[in-house]
Amino acid sequence: MQGQLQEVVAQKQSEEIEHPMTRDEILSTIFGERTGYVRGKGYGKKPPKKSNTQHANIESSVSLAMKIVRQEMQAEMDRKLQEEREQMATELKRNMELELQRKLAEKREHANAEVQRKLAEEREHANVEVGKRIHLEVDKRMHEQFASFMIRMQQQALLLLFPGKIQHIICMGNICIKINKE
Repeated sequence: MQGQLQEVVAQKQSEEIEHPMTRDEILSTIFGERTGYVRGKGYGKKPPKKSNTQHANIESSVSLAMKIVRQEMQAEMDRKLQEEREQMATELKRNMELELQRKLAEKREHANAEVQRKLAEEREHANVEVGKRIHLEVDKRMHEQFASFMIRMQQQALLLLFPGKIQHIICMGNICIKINKE
């Protein structure tokens, strides 16, 4: 083989060719085409072994399967996270509404108690004022009625003092007249 190689090289050098042969062409001429030849790569590269190809296919399949599983797991985790967020938001909203209702009830209760206290104070004050007015009105009417009674009594007493009208005076108690001698 080595001899053939040297002959081909010497022949080609002696001939003046416009296009000299490449290394791959020389090897192809001497050895012919073999299974180690990769089209476009020459004799230097060998096609991958079937087991290597299968291994690469398995790796890519596993890698693809793992990628799909990761995406599915990520989607599931995102869905669960969204559900939890929605649940937490719902619970938070419900808790805030309950707290707001509790605070409103406390404020309403406090306001009602304050209104009741003020009403009681005003009622008491009004009762005191009304009591004073009633007492003053009763005193005033009593004085008016007593004054009216006294006037009637004086008028009747004057009628009795006319001569010949009184025959007897009956006294049931002590009658005293204080006379000032001045």
